[in-house]
Amino acid sequence: MKANFIKLENPIGQAFHIRKDMRTHFNDKWHFHDMLELVVILKGHGKRFVGDSIETFSKGDVILLGEKLSHVWRSNPPKNTDSPKMKCAAIIIQFPSTFLGSEFLELPESVKLNELFKNAERGISFHNETGKKMTD
Repeated sequence: MKANFIKLENPIGQAFHIRKDMRTHFNDKWHFHDMLELVVILKGHGKRFVGDSIETFSKGDVILLGEKLSHVWRSNPPKNTDSPKMKCAAIIIQFPSTFLGSEFLELPESVKLNELFKNAERGISFHNETGKKMTD
């Protein structure tokens, strides 16, 4: 299946975009974009498709997706469609790798940050204490 490219616009004067998605269920299209994306699952569970990986997701999951990495989160719609209760929620932060400035990434202190962004090209899942600290 071919992924859809979604052009994300950085608002003028902002280094990143943050939003809270609240839905009855997750069911986006298979897509990718030209920014990194940090996803924190606040509520819900289902299947997460990232690149060539398929895994389950649930509350507390923290995932960093690299630029141009295809992904989608899917969960089952509610059985009772008369009650549009929000069963899924996530915080999503989207940002370009240069959100701190391209010169910053060239500094010796940025070696680990560059490694993180490189590793995110295939997706990074933060588990246990690391994920808990990030969500707190």
